[in-house]
Amino acid sequence: LSSFNGFSQTPNFNYSQVCFGTVTTLSGNSSLPDSSILSWDWDLDNSGTYTSASGKTITYVFPKADTNLASLKITLKNGQSDSIVNKSIVVNPLPNVNFQADNLCQLMTATYTSTSTISTGSITQYDWDFNNDGIVDAVGQTVTYTCGPAQTYVTNLSCTSKLGCTAFAVKTTEVYPLPVAKFSVAGFCLEDSTLFTNTSTLS
Repeated sequence: LSSFNGFSQTPNFNYSQVCFGTVTTLSGNSSLPDSSILSWDWDLDNSGTYTSASGKTITYVFPKADTNLASLKITLKNGQSDSIVNKSIVVNPLPNVNFQADNLCQLMTATYTSTSTISTGSITQYDWDFNNDGIVDAVGQTVTYTCGPAQTYVTNLSCTSKLGCTAFAVKTTEVYPLPVAKFSVAGFCLEDSTLFTNTSTLS
């Protein structure tokens, strides 16, 4: 620690723990009055140079979900030596969302299963929107749903991690029609062979 006019210079900074892709706010502080400080300079890519950003409070989007080393250098107006503090900044990962659907036949019960993963931590919430209307139709890692008419639907699965990080996947799902079973029988006599004709169609 260095001193300035009787003050002990103890630099520090606080940061907001965020999900990947979200802005991290970093705010420096010191036991010295701000009026005595010439600059607040940041190294946010662990390069050893303090050129990432300048200012007491800054915002930054870290390029990966990981534990990132960040450093703050405070330079005093009187030219005394700089003081540096290092901290590990945690950026939490997003879920990698995916799912599969089985038995997609009209008016039948289909099964939807999340195959989503996350690099660290766990997924605690699965929200399903089967027709992409913004309304949650079911909750759970594996759910069932009664299909509507035979047509193409857009299905949305949103997953949230234990730490509150959310991501989603949207897929087109095809609901297939049920066959209509029919057959015809030609006229026949006893002991004659009979011709049965399948006339089934799809609804």
